[in-house]
Amino acid sequence: MNSPGQHKALYNNKHYKMQKVLQLIRHAAMSPADIMKGVHVPEGVEHLIFTDASGDTGSAEAGIGIVITTTEGHVLFEESHIISDPDIAKNTKRLETYAALVAIHRVPHHKVMIVSDNINVVKHLLRLNAGQRLSRKMHNLDLWSIIEESVSDHPGVHAQWIPSNAGNLGNELADTAARKNRNRPTRLHS
Repeated sequence: MNSPGQHKALYNNKHYKMQKVLQLIRHAAMSPADIMKGVHVPEGVEHLIFTDASGDTGSAEAGIGIVITTTEGHVLFEESHIISDPDIAKNTKRLETYAALVAIHRVPHHKVMIVSDNINVVKHLLRLNAGQRLSRKMHNLDLWSIIEESVSDHPGVHAQWIPSNAGNLGNELADTAARKNRNRPTRLHS
């Protein structure tokens, strides 16, 4: 007879497998054109990274979602994280910045374009890509300093703003990933 812990592990494993099957079915039904809707890929970019964050101002828990695609719109990777650090989770701008930071570190060669519905993230990434230094008075300077170092070490990080809820499937997938596990008591460790 299985113990309660074994039942939970078995359920979690079956649940995980079912989620993977559903994810494969969903990806097979996607049109790359739906993912690329409104996206303009600069020459030299090899991957797109759609990022989004989900949280409530003042909340102690939030989520981020990251979806990596080819420049033709084929999904390669999708992930979500619970952010239970109240310093990050309580502030939407900080949460969106953290999502960009995690995304940049997911693709080591950095010939990528971050696609975000957060205009501040895109604006700051474009400044960094143009070789401009960040203002030392800006919000979330600690996170942006890490991004700045990464971008300066590996030039080629592009950015594009895309409106939220405007029919771009890449953005919708990132949004869904960000919301996916918000009520689960897990923690992201860097």
